[in-house]
Amino acid sequence: MKWAYLIIVLALVSGCVSLPDVKKPGQPQPQQPQPISDSSRIRHDSGTVFVDMIARQWEFVPDYIEVKKGDTLRIEAQSVDTLHSIAIPDLGIEKALEPGKPAVIEFIADREGEYGFKSTKYSGIGFLKMKGKIVVTP
Repeated sequence: MKWAYLIIVLALVSGCVSLPDVKKPGQPQPQQPQPISDSSRIRHDSGTVFVDMIARQWEFVPDYIEVKKGDTLRIEAQSVDTLHSIAIPDLGIEKALEPGKPAVIEFIADREGEYGFKSTKYSGIGFLKMKGKIVVTP
């Protein structure tokens, strides 16, 4: 009976803990994600702010967006690795981000303030780091 409990505990833990891959000598090492410029992903045009957002383990790029009150904010977000989401709780917005499938979020920034966004889909041990901020200025 003790073995059954041990097997159950191991099965539960193995799904919750991510261990680094062990590479054999001579195998190519995986490439680390390259930094992505935030400024090249945000464009302002006649009262509309266009954001080309990337979601990847474990970050959003860009993770800070500033708009003026009255601007239309259009975010086209896409995952590049696994299932993520983008949720803006104070605005009642949540969209799943599947790899390779862009999701569009568009709204008029009609209230000044700071609005946090985050991923609500578990994508590994660092998913709680996936967060950012939208700031609406006067």
